[in-house]
Amino acid sequence: MQPQDGEMCDMNLTVQCPPRQTVCTFDCKFVMCSDPAEIRFSPEPRPDLFKFGGRISAAPHPLNDPSTTTVSILLENANGTVYSVDLAAGDMIATGPSSFIFENPSARLSGGVGLLKIRRSLQGPSLIVFKCYGDLSAATLSHMKATLTIGDQEFRSEGDWRQTPMGWFGAHFERQAP
Repeated sequence: MQPQDGEMCDMNLTVQCPPRQTVCTFDCKFVMCSDPAEIRFSPEPRPDLFKFGGRISAAPHPLNDPSTTTVSILLENANGTVYSVDLAAGDMIATGPSSFIFENPSARLSGGVGLLKIRRSLQGPSLIVFKCYGDLSAATLSHMKATLTIGDQEFRSEGDWRQTPMGWFGAHFERQAP
């Protein structure tokens, strides 16, 4: 994808995402929609919290099966990686024909993914929710990018977060210019 050469990417704008979404990152990655996110700093020794909820669509292709492939969560800012975690193939379990979950209650104290839910849909966007715990002290800049990867499908949400007394809050990043 070379935007300077006049190439255009398929922005993956379908009826599944809000019509206000007009951002193309020129790398043809899928965009996460309806994406409220929060970082909450915790006092030592408890790990900080990064939580996210949203909708994803790989249309016109089906969403990869998260129970049979790796799933990664990455949060970055201009300084580099803020948080990163990977689940191996098989870590997420199917709880129905289109619902998948990974739970680790001890993550609230030890770090890692505490909860990841994915509900695939053949008729529209798939729903995702996750809560991750770890050292988020590198979250010092307001502009951040969250990436969820399911196998070879990558979904991104990027924009300016608002600082709160306990951390950061971000939502509706697709309204932002890249």
